[in-house]
Amino acid sequence: DPGVERHRESMDTFTQIVQTLNDSTRLCFLNAIVNELRFPNNHTFYFSCIILFIYAEAGREIVYEQISSVFLERLQTCGPHPWGLMISFRELIQNPKFAFMRKQYIRDHPQSVAQLFQGKLRNFLDFVPMN
Repeated sequence: DPGVERHRESMDTFTQIVQTLNDSTRLCFLNAIVNELRFPNNHTFYFSCIILFIYAEAGREIVYEQISSVFLERLQTCGPHPWGLMISFRELIQNPKFAFMRKQYIRDHPQSVAQLFQGKLRNFLDFVPMN
């Protein structure tokens, strides 16, 4: 991914920060990153790359769970949802390298994920175009 390679050093810094924070502080930090997933522009793309990179490099179930819960909590609210949030979540669930549906947190809470896709996000995959 060209976005990641160009900003590899800063991506590694974000990942190191996530790895050193305690659980509650990490959740606040991840929420702050996801707050930046807004409308289509370079800023949103950068923070989308960051959150996806953190997820890919986490290697810890708690980090997968926290990132997943941040996305799922926001997407369960009434829309409209920010474009960047939807694009990033779509990448997370569709890109096989993230193995989103195989993570323990998702397997432990299949009803939450199923309700999300049967309810508010029924047409989610059709609504958000692939790049």
